[in-house]
Amino acid sequence: MDILVATLAEMQKELAELRHIKDEYLKIVAENEQLKTKISNLEKELESLKSDKNKKDPPHWVKKNTDKKIAGERKKRHGGFSRKCSDTPSEEIKHYLDYCPDCNHKLTGGWEESRKEQIVFPVAPVKYIQHISYSRKCGVCGRICTGKPNPNEHGIVGRHRIDANGMSMISYFATVCRIPLATIRQILLYMYKVKLSAGEITNILHSVAAIGKKEYEKLRDEIRGSPYVHMDETGYREKGQNGYVWVAVTDWVRYYMRDSSRGGIIPQLILGDEYSGVIICDGYAGYNKICCLLQRCWVHILRNGKELLKKNPDNKELEIWFKGIHEIYKSACERKKEAEYSDIPEYRREKIRLEYEERIMKHVNKMSSSSIKEVCTYADFFRKHQPELFVFMQYIEVI
Repeated sequence: MDILVATLAEMQKELAELRHIKDEYLKIVAENEQLKTKISNLEKELESLKSDKNKKDPPHWVKKNTDKKIAGERKKRHGGFSRKCSDTPSEEIKHYLDYCPDCNHKLTGGWEESRKEQIVFPVAPVKYIQHISYSRKCGVCGRICTGKPNPNEHGIVGRHRIDANGMSMISYFATVCRIPLATIRQILLYMYKVKLSAGEITNILHSVAAIGKKEYEKLRDEIRGSPYVHMDETGYREKGQNGYVWVAVTDWVRYYMRDSSRGGIIPQLILGDEYSGVIICDGYAGYNKICCLLQRCWVHILRNGKELLKKNPDNKELEIWFKGIHEIYKSACERKKEAEYSDIPEYRREKIRLEYEERIMKHVNKMSSSSIKEVCTYADFFRKHQPELFVFMQYIEVI
C-alpha cells in the first residue's frame, strides 16, 4: 500500500512538471507567432519605404507618364491608310517575267499589278574642281588681263577649299545638331568620300562665325530698338565647362548669348546702356540692375503659386487666396483685350495700372502673417515687385 501511495505521488509530481513544461512551450509558440507577425509587418514597411525613396516627385517641368496601353489594344482607324507615292519619280524600273516558271512558255503583254516606292540615299564622292586662272596680254595697250573665278558664282569663300554649301553643312552639323568634330569627319568620309582634318573643320567654323558676326550684331541692334523684349537664362555646358545661355526674344528676333556668368551685367551687355523699353522676365534679381521698366512674368508667378497648393493640398484658405490672385490677373488681361482699351490715353492707362497694383496688394496682405514660410515668401515677392506686376496695362505693346 505504501508503495502505491509513493508511486502515485511521483506520478502526480511528474504530471505537474509536464503541465508546467506544456505551459512554457505554449508561451514560446505564442511569442514566436507574435515575432513572425512583427517581422512580416517590418518587411512590408521596409519595402514601402524603399519604393517611396525610389519614387521621387519629378520636377514641375517634367510631363507625367501616360497610362500604358493594354496589350493588343490598338487605335482604331477610320478607313484605309496608305502612303502616297511621289508624283514625279526620278526613275521607274519595270519588273516582269519573260517566261512562265511552270511551263516555260513565252509571256507577252501584261498589266500593272502594284507599285513600290524606294528612296535611295546616294553615297557619292564630292567633286574636286580646280580653278585655273589664265593671263592674256592686250595687243593694243599691252595690259595683262588675268581671269579669276567669281566667288558668288562658284561658292568660293576666302582661301577655303570647301565651297559655301559644304561650309554651311559642316556648321549646321556642329552648331544645330551638336555633332562632335570626330563624328563630322566620319560622316563626310562615309557620305562624300572626302577626308578633312579636325583643324580644317575648326577653321571652317571660325570663318563662318566671323562672316556671320555682322548679321548677328544686326539682330542685337534690332533687340535694342524693340519697345519690349522677353529675357531668360538657363544652364549650358560647352566643352565640359559650365555656363549660361541668355536669350532675348521679340516677335521677330531670337538673340542668344553664352557666358560663364549669370550676373546682371550680361543683360546689360545685350541691351546696352541706352535701352528704354520694357523687359519681361522672371523674378531673378539679376535683372534689377537694368535701368528700365520691368514686367515680371505672370507664368512664373502663377506657377510658383500652384507649387504652394501642391505642398499644402488641404489648406482651403490658401487655395481661396491664390484663386483670388489668379482672378485679379485674369481681370487685367480681359480688360486689356477690350477693343476700346488701346484708344485710352497713356496717362489714364497708368491710373488703371496703379489701381490693379493697389487691388492685388490688398488681397496679398491677407496672408502676409501666414504660419507657412513659403506663403510669406510668396507674398513678399508681390510687395517687393509691386511696380513690376501690371506694366502691361500701361504699355499696350507689352505682352
